[in-house]
Amino acid sequence: MSFRDIFLVVKQVFQNKDVILIFVIVLLYLNFVFYITRYKKNTVHSRIKKVKKINTGAEKANTDNENSENKTPSANDADNAANKTKSASSSKKK
Repeated sequence: MSFRDIFLVVKQVFQNKDVILIFVIVLLYLNFVFYITRYKKNTVHSRIKKVKKINTGAEKANTDNENSENKTPSANDADNAANKTKSASSSKKK
């Protein structure tokens, strides 16, 4: 069998309506199967939105106080010095 004969047989196979129909059916079936495997159903757990904790002013003040208590004395001294320079510079501007 020569290449010419092989190509003629392949051409007849691809032009056969039964082969084309079966190819389309198999392609659609595979597409449907892959769609089902990737499908994610919305469950009750995903519909419930998580409630975010809202910090009130009192809670925020408590956390600020805790942070200031945790500072080292040198850090408090540095903060006090920075506040003094800010107040001195603002009084000069007035």
